[in-house]
Amino acid sequence: MIEYKASFQNNTNKFQQIIEYLNEIENNINNGPPKELTPTLYHSFYHELPLFLKQLNPQYEQPDAVLNAIQAFYQFSRYNPKDKVARLILNSGALEKLLSLNSDYRVMVYHILNEITTASHEVVIEIIQKGALGFCLDDFFTFDPTINEFVLKIFLNMVKSSFLARALVYSTGIFHVFLQKIENNPAVPLKMLHFISELILVFCCFGPSRGIPLFADEFLNQPSNEVSLNNWNTIMENYFLANIFNRDYFIEFLENGATFISGSPIAIILSNLMKYDKDQTIQMNVLRSFRYLASRDAQVKPYDLCQFLLKGPLNFVSYASFCIESKVIPLIDLAIKDLICIYSPFHISPDRLVSKDAVDFIFALLKNNNTEKLGTIIIKNAALALNNIIASFPNRDLFEDDEEKEILEKLDLIVSYLHNSPFNVQCGMLWLYLNLVSNYIQIEGFLTSFKNNLDIIVDIGSSFPDESLVLMIMRCLKRIFDYDERKTGSSKLQDLFDGVGGFSMISLFWESKNAEIAHKAEKFYDKYICPDLQLNVDLNPENNTGNNDDDKYDDDDDDYASFWIND
Repeated sequence: MIEYKASFQNNTNKFQQIIEYLNEIENNINNGPPKELTPTLYHSFYHELPLFLKQLNPQYEQPDAVLNAIQAFYQFSRYNPKDKVARLILNSGALEKLLSLNSDYRVMVYHILNEITTASHEVVIEIIQKGALGFCLDDFFTFDPTINEFVLKIFLNMVKSSFLARALVYSTGIFHVFLQKIENNPAVPLKMLHFISELILVFCCFGPSRGIPLFADEFLNQPSNEVSLNNWNTIMENYFLANIFNRDYFIEFLENGATFISGSPIAIILSNLMKYDKDQTIQMNVLRSFRYLASRDAQVKPYDLCQFLLKGPLNFVSYASFCIESKVIPLIDLAIKDLICIYSPFHISPDRLVSKDAVDFIFALLKNNNTEKLGTIIIKNAALALNNIIASFPNRDLFEDDEEKEILEKLDLIVSYLHNSPFNVQCGMLWLYLNLVSNYIQIEGFLTSFKNNLDIIVDIGSSFPDESLVLMIMRCLKRIFDYDERKTGSSKLQDLFDGVGGFSMISLFWESKNAEIAHKAEKFYDKYICPDLQLNVDLNPENNTGNNDDDKYDDDDDDYASFWIND
């Protein structure tokens, strides 16, 4: 296993002198956006470059010569374009000299690395190859807030730059070593936990998870494993420093990415970070990490991570519920988005009691707050989270322990938001309302509520909101109308529907350019509005083969109610 040493000491007078000197540099430099590098400035620096390189020798005869050279390189590193700046520092051999300076100057070197690692991903790979990654790893477990902050920034720059850079960082065994360190030193400073949680967040964000390319990498044309291994071989052939890379870890990342599987370092670290439920920074990084992982897992079968979070030993749903109960707005926002994602796949098997607790926490949140307190986005997402949880129990047993009065109170709360909220909240609440009514229509009072609120349903639907919501409206209307027809055998519901403009809404859907919406509207019109016409049936029996292409839209409506986001 690779070991990293902690060589930096911050208790020397020299260090204090450098910090003061660095602050003076910062005060003398424009803190606005980096300036563009003009040809005059470039040639001026290039002319002085031999002197600066000579001054980087600590034995140079002039006092403060090293500081003078570092100041010059730092000021130069702040200019754009970063590729041109970084290339000169690389090609001149200055980077190797900077990295070889003694520990007194490390914090100033970190300032320079923080600038040049924002260059293009090709340049960042060269910077890693020159030893910058190993330089940072030396201080990875130095429990000093100044060093931790800069090392984190540089790591983030590297990891964000490209898939190859992420794989190289992962191949150092950085997370494996962290687990070793905390086993031997359980009193890890909080700043270090912030550091590792932020680094894991970026790995989860930029993927891949389960081998699925992350959204950003889709635009970067993520290389194949074969190409990545060829890149590895090329880099290693020209890497002559202490070996910090592990080929097995590199291949592990190529095949699995930042994955959450039993025994993986990321899984173990995230599980342990969940214990720090009093630290908001760690909580937010944990919630964000799981959302990135789960949102990708929700797109593929067999939905291992979502299922694990729902029923595994982590008790993640309870953790999210705790965050919702915290009354801390950012935590509430993230926890609700997490629940939307992990409950979004169809055919998952969540724990009923844990899910019911989450539902109760969210309803309590809605009851004790409003859009002014929480904001419209959180309220809408709360509705969508409730919708996904309810839709995950097709046997309608989620509320089996509730009295009908309690369920009706929940429905009334939704109705109050449905009538007294901005339009985007109304759309989320309508999705939830129709899901709940159509699934629990047998409860006394639900059909009455539906009839009493047909006007607002039609008003929202007639504005033709999101197409997925329109499909939801059509499917739920079909289910409710079928139930009413079986129960009453009358057309009173159709008359009421027509009276609030429902037929006009269906006609609007029928004119949609979305083939599925238009087809469902036509079928609804044929069955409930003009059942005697049956316009879509050919009068010639020989032509009614049952192979109509439109049949592909006639699903069984079992998988109709789930919604998920990844924003």
